[in-house]
Amino acid sequence: MQTSGTYNTSSLQDDLLFKYEYDKKKRLIKKKVPGVAEEYLFYDKKGRLVLTQDGILRQADKWRFIKYNTQGQIILTGIYFDDQRDEFAEMQSYIDGFVDNQSTFFYEYYTGIDQSNFHGYSNQSFPTLDANDRILSIKYYSDYAFDVNSEYEFSDFANDLPPLALL
Repeated sequence: MQTSGTYNTSSLQDDLLFKYEYDKKKRLIKKKVPGVAEEYLFYDKKGRLVLTQDGILRQADKWRFIKYNTQGQIILTGIYFDDQRDEFAEMQSYIDGFVDNQSTFFYEYYTGIDQSNFHGYSNQSFPTLDANDRILSIKYYSDYAFDVNSEYEFSDFANDLPPLALL
């Protein structure tokens, strides 16, 4: 057993320690678990998680994305390709700048399903998707506009009821 000298503790940190880093708003932004590459987590200006990246995705310049509707519900998840920004600070700056632009939005809205859109959603919030990206899950929420040409008419049946007898 060596009793004097210098020790390299960087390998111990990678193999034995859990490390969590938070931003000023106390949101988890970096997570390091023993034996796994560091994971990055990115938030939009509304504080919602929009991107994550682990070591495997980092090697391929890919990111997991989450998109939201106007009520803050998750509607799309998938894999986003971006080979322009590979550092944590670069991507966070890009996200912050994206939503500062007047022509962009924090949410997606339902546009109807056709061949020209992303499964019925507007594709206006970060990240804007293209053919290089892959959608993994889609959720649709009812907006009660699905029965616009109803054959059924509903009346206020409470007005048709006889009055209750007084006891």
